[in-house]
Amino acid sequence: MQVKSRIKCPDLGLTLASNALREALQQQKPVLPITLEELQGLCARERRPRILAGYLRWQREEISRLLARVLVENVSALEAEFLERHYRDGRSVHYLALRLPASERHLYAIHERILRRLSSLLFYRASTADAYAPIVLQNLLSILDMRIGTFVLRAELPLAAGWLESLYDARTRCRSLLSLMEDFTRQSGERNEYERIIRAKIEHPFAAAGELAGLAGVDTVAASTVHAYLRKYLDSVREIVGEEKNRVLRKMCSILTLH
Repeated sequence: MQVKSRIKCPDLGLTLASNALREALQQQKPVLPITLEELQGLCARERRPRILAGYLRWQREEISRLLARVLVENVSALEAEFLERHYRDGRSVHYLALRLPASERHLYAIHERILRRLSSLLFYRASTADAYAPIVLQNLLSILDMRIGTFVLRAELPLAAGWLESLYDARTRCRSLLSLMEDFTRQSGERNEYERIIRAKIEHPFAAAGELAGLAGVDTVAASTVHAYLRKYLDSVREIVGEEKNRVLRKMCSILTLH
């Protein structure tokens, strides 16, 4: 009896995320001093197809590096140190486990979690991992506006079916999640326990659940209640970001490498 071997399909999103971190954190090669906005202008004006394709690819590479840098600046101190020493200095996970206050298994888990989070961002999608990171979402929203603008200005460009619509959908969801955060962080009137706990978490995203009651000024709230409030908030975030859509979009990885 012939046994069929199972072929494991690599996750291209994780590979793209790893490459983006490496490009963002390693010593930068000298490049032309140009902003993403200037690149967008070049994409809008260029009429030679091959040069336009080069500009679009350049813009996409700069977007990946920007998202990677923003993410590194908005993770915990331990996570940032791990990423910098792993990608910038080329240190192995085993080496870092001997020098950082985390086991090798824990560092592998951190690494995969960050790669998956960045993978979603590279597909222009917010995820529940961004639930307390307004700066990351603000940057993603700006990038979505720019990318949509590029393709709207160049309507003659061949795009995969549904690609532009997926960008509009991602923008709507990103803007909705930012609005949800702003509902908790804006200064207006009295706040109930739930609102104060979530506001404290947004302002102190790396604080443990046991610290949030004190940070929110509601010391009498039990830890179990704090956890219940966090779950309630994350349920709202999941509904906004549409995690099933994120999984479907990752299947379009060949499109991502082009657009």
